[in-house]
Amino acid sequence: MRRQRKRTLLLLGTLYSGLGAFFLGTNPRDLPIGLLLLPLLWLFVTLGYSFMILMHILHIAEGDDNALRRKTYAAVIAGVPVGFLLLNSVDQLTVKDIGLITLLSVVLVAYASRFRMREKLS
Repeated sequence: MRRQRKRTLLLLGTLYSGLGAFFLGTNPRDLPIGLLLLPLLWLFVTLGYSFMILMHILHIAEGDDNALRRKTYAAVIAGVPVGFLLLNSVDQLTVKDIGLITLLSVVLVAYASRFRMREKLS
């Protein structure tokens, strides 16, 4: 268990430090459009993984039956700041957008907590 924790912390440290190095070492004006989306995707994955670990530590939605629910929670929670950052980067973020995205996220998390989710077995 201790070894897995060290590996998880090492992976998170690598993800965050790599993201920081990417931000510090690149100029957005020199990048092609495809690479402009890379930090947003990278941030989404890093935040999602961080929230999955945080939910595991706090014992939120524990158990094998709730694995998909944990992934859903992490994806919604990680998507909110990434969505805000994306809208802000194109100067489209308003107070109304913040309210709508927050409300939509609360509704998605509420539905995810109510419905029984199962991963498809093939």
